[in-house]
Amino acid sequence: MSRKFSATKALIFFLTYLSFG
Repeated sequence: MSRKFSATKALIFFLTYLSFG
């Protein structure tokens, strides 16, 4: 579960990066 949460958090961070990029 913790691993899945980490992956989701990383995905959100990546999408945010693309938005600002």
